[in-house]
Amino acid sequence: MLSKLFPLLDHLYIFQLLEYERGNFISWFLKNPLRRGIQKKHSLDFTLKIQLLAIVSSFLMLSLATVLALIFFSGNIWALLLIYILFESISPFFIAFSSLIIAPLDIYSKYKITQKAKNKLRSLENLKTIAIVGSYAKTSTKDMLYTLLWKDFYVVKTPKSFNTPVAIAQTILSYLKQTTQIFIVEMDAYHPGDIKNLCKIARPDMAIITAIAPQHLERFGNIQKLADTQFEVSKSLRDDGLLFLNSQDELTIQTEEKFTANKIFFSGELDKFRVEEIKQTAKGTSFKLILDNESVDVELPLPGEHNAYNFLAASTIAYKLGLSAKTISQRAQLILPTEHRLEIKKQGKLTVIDNSYNTNPKVVISSLKLLKETAGDNQKILITPGLIEQGSNAEIENLKFIKHAATVADEIIIVGESYKGYLSSGLKESAFPKESIHYAKSTKTALEIANRISKENAVLLIENDLPDQYS
Repeated sequence: MLSKLFPLLDHLYIFQLLEYERGNFISWFLKNPLRRGIQKKHSLDFTLKIQLLAIVSSFLMLSLATVLALIFFSGNIWALLLIYILFESISPFFIAFSSLIIAPLDIYSKYKITQKAKNKLRSLENLKTIAIVGSYAKTSTKDMLYTLLWKDFYVVKTPKSFNTPVAIAQTILSYLKQTTQIFIVEMDAYHPGDIKNLCKIARPDMAIITAIAPQHLERFGNIQKLADTQFEVSKSLRDDGLLFLNSQDELTIQTEEKFTANKIFFSGELDKFRVEEIKQTAKGTSFKLILDNESVDVELPLPGEHNAYNFLAASTIAYKLGLSAKTISQRAQLILPTEHRLEIKKQGKLTVIDNSYNTNPKVVISSLKLLKETAGDNQKILITPGLIEQGSNAEIENLKFIKHAATVADEIIIVGESYKGYLSSGLKESAFPKESIHYAKSTKTALEIANRISKENAVLLIENDLPDQYS
């Protein structure tokens, strides 16, 4: 009840989710002026910045409410309270203004921590930094590379999906030591220049662009701007630095000629670094791994062709760092699934493929293929809210996705309202049975529906989980 009357904390939470971008925040509020009780999947992280925004916003609202109550209502306390409640309902405007007030302090604080991190990196003479960039498979590649390297090197990786300037700087200050030999840095971009700025902090010696696909297009505007931003990493490399590129990725190949670097291509049929004879096994995925002139058989304890290619990306870097193909093959057995990224687990009578953190138009092809192949002809259930952040391509990509899904799934549960229209339209065009289409307000409700309609040994794919700023 209190959050309905005083939604300041909910609005601060959304501002945090939107990376403190004032324009996107105000746009979100104008589309969702009455949304309350928003903090569901996560909770507000009470950083120093959030504390300052809460204090300054509350002070502005209370001060203005007091002035108006004194002028128009002779300081009546109930009038003051009602005005303050009204201001809370439009608190995003106060939060946005407050962010302008504290901007100098915020900029100074970021500058101070990033400079401190840069100075620390300069003091680590024996350190090699590897930047992992791309639209998807970054975290999986990072985790696999760490597993391959940690027995031979003192390795530090950025935790979880920590890929912003402050998060990378804090990792450097908290975890890197004089004995650290390898620092694996995951980087993400929301605007042109983002990768360039991250590289100024991390100063990579090597970099990999895993793949380029439609992602954050609502912010970039078009796919070529996104591709050029990913390739900013090439400009940060020293003359003897290495840039690893996926030659099966169309946008990567279209863009790479514009950028100079010592390039090593992997995954193509004619590349020196590639995989062949990929097969699904009872234990996961088997394939032949070719690393330059060496060839080894690999048994990866993870299902899915995509994992073979993720492993190839990590193996190519590990090989260039001195690991033999034989060692890499042996360490494949140590690889664990990355949480919420095509992670397979048993949940009651359901086999669940959890891809809730890793969705874009290219990844869904692997997801649906895995859904189709897992447990043979058993019942297939899909839970999805659709593909987010596709910009002007939202309708095209969601229709393409759901029409493909209609050929694989037996039951489809659509979550939320954001892309419900596109998905429903695509299913209608595909003549998908109406009785097999279900709707849910949240993933939690969708899981309850899935459990109710599932048969014994059914397979469930969770394809994306809408962040809390979406409905």
